[in-house]
Amino acid sequence: TKFTMQAYARPEEVYTIHCSWQRHRAKKAIKAWLARGEELVDPERKMFTSLQMWNRPSVTEVFMQCFDCSDAEKQWTSSAMDFIKSSAGAGWCEVKTRTWLDQILYESGYYNNVFTLPPGTPKEDGLLDPSNGWGPRGSYLASKNGGHMGNEWTLSDRLIEDILDLVHNNAPTLEYGVMIE
Repeated sequence: TKFTMQAYARPEEVYTIHCSWQRHRAKKAIKAWLARGEELVDPERKMFTSLQMWNRPSVTEVFMQCFDCSDAEKQWTSSAMDFIKSSAGAGWCEVKTRTWLDQILYESGYYNNVFTLPPGTPKEDGLLDPSNGWGPRGSYLASKNGGHMGNEWTLSDRLIEDILDLVHNNAPTLEYGVMIE
């Protein structure tokens, strides 16, 4: 196995579009996202995109992030999400621009109150405490993680339906207990 990595300067700004669809619109959102996949991950676009499916609530989310992008690049990102929205139908969407550090804090759960900080402690210091963030809660003290990387941007309708059935119908009922990305 060979890994090749490229380091980049820390971006100043992260432009994010986040949209979410209920279970009955998920397949159309997934297919539209896959249809644009290759152009979304083109390194020249300075983008990152991901698709997440959750068990409870039964939603499919698409994230598009553009790093230090010009207005024209942000417009391209918006038009790419507009394509998915027009294919999948109405969903919930938000657009945010954050600093790189605020984006890290957001993804770590700081703005969703899953950080515990002593009064007067700078919020970024919470990233140094491994008990902060989205980790274990209540009696669920472990998680099982795995990953597979694909080089294709196509999935059969049957596979999409099977994955949606697995995550939305045949998964534990714990809220945000199962996520496929």
